Amino acid sequence: CDGNTEPVQTLVSFYRSKMEYLTVVKVGIREIEDPGMEVRKAWLPLETQVLTRDISDHLKLQYRKGVRITRIYQADGDISEKLKVGDYILTVDGDPVNASEPEDTQVFSTLIRQYKIGADVTLKILRDGKEMDVEVKLLSSPLLAREQKKYKNHYFEFTVRDIASMDIMQKEWEKDQQGVLVESVTEGGWASLGGLRVGDLILEMNGDPIARMDQLEKELDQIEKKKPKAIVIKVLRGIRTKYVEIRPDWK
Repeated sequence: CDGNTEPVQTLVSFYRSKMEYLTVVKVGIREIEDPGMEVRKAWLPLETQVLTRDISDHLKLQYRKGVRITRIYQADGDISEKLKVGDYILTVDGDPVNASEPEDTQVFSTLIRQYKIGADVTLKILRDGKEMDVEVKLLSSPLLAREQKKYKNHYFEFTVRDIASMDIMQKEWEKDQQGVLVESVTEGGWASLGGLRVGDLILEMNGDPIARMDQLEKELDQIEKKKPKAIVIKVLRGIRTKYVEIRPDWK
């Protein structure tokens, strides 16, 4: 309805299998809400899995509790020089990591978050059958994907966001990597028909570098005004650079 800034509830009648139904749907475009920033917490740049009873039994670890390091991210500090993938973390400053069931995935990270950022803690680890103490400095938790602002273009029907620190670590990009990440592409929309995919990192649009989301938004506004025959988008997809060409029917 004219003057409304929020989606409007509308009563809709429809038939299904010769039966008439009523339902209420919200008609209109809802803008993406700002997710806000989370409070930074103490963090270690690694991923872990729970040392379950079955795993402990098969490894003959006498049903020890703890977590096994599955990945170490490249980050500030010397964590990667002190810890290795395959190490078992048993205690933090003498406090046991009481994780032994698959659902205990947050036990270790919760224990770490209780400390201050920059604190030095001693981890008791098990490596090659031997226990040892390793002192590490806790870092500040990185920006996550859900904390980034998003932008949805309703004409081309795709959603993007700025890249987060965690994206750079997980995808092993350079620290100064720029661009905007495609979060969703509506099937059948112009972006989808042109070959844009979820996970693509947009680097350029019609030859203009795209470093941040606001640049992409301005670029698309200009494109919708000028209505060119084609839009050429340079993207990073996995380890390869590709070009996506969108040819919208402006009529």
